[in-house]
Amino acid sequence: MTHGQYSTNIGSRVYLLDSETEYHMFQLKNKEFTFDVDVSKLPCGLNGALYFVQMDKDGGMGRFPTNKAGAKFGTGYCDAQCPHDMKFINGQANSDGWKPSSSDPNSGVGKYGTCCTEFDVWEANSQGMAYTAHACNVTESYRCEGAACGDNGATRFQGVCDKNGCDFQTHRLGDTTFWGEGASFSSGHDEADERGDPVPDGRQHDDGQPG
Repeated sequence: MTHGQYSTNIGSRVYLLDSETEYHMFQLKNKEFTFDVDVSKLPCGLNGALYFVQMDKDGGMGRFPTNKAGAKFGTGYCDAQCPHDMKFINGQANSDGWKPSSSDPNSGVGKYGTCCTEFDVWEANSQGMAYTAHACNVTESYRCEGAACGDNGATRFQGVCDKNGCDFQTHRLGDTTFWGEGASFSSGHDEADERGDPVPDGRQHDDGQPG
């Protein structure tokens, strides 16, 4: 949480860029990557997250002529929760039916959500962690409305994405000693984590699409 002069920023995102106009697209099949993280001061109730989503490399400028901002200004975000709080989706303002937040005048939710496949490599704090695959039946960022968004309630499982996902959480699976302060994988200091994505035939890409 960051308190600024004009607003409070909760849950800010950081993107990796190849250039000023293009996001970095990871190709992870048959590869590994590592990252260092310190969760010692991240208490229960907060979520530090490292995850991949199926955003357009250019932030959507190529697909949507009205998007003049692109990756340089962080446009094109989507995830499997089909968030409604994005102010611009597909190059258009998400102002239709916009409902301001009661706690932050710079935030709120609009009529549309923005959906895409998501893979949560690491969602954790000092007490617990999980990684989760969220599949969608769309192959690129998708502007949803109505039941297609799968919002909480009666339509949650009617949306284009699996919001619950398929996760791996060691504590729930019976290993209560793997993660946490004093555990076998202690969270009381910097951690180096490694993830790999093996495929049997050794392919590096899936029909040329970003991994």
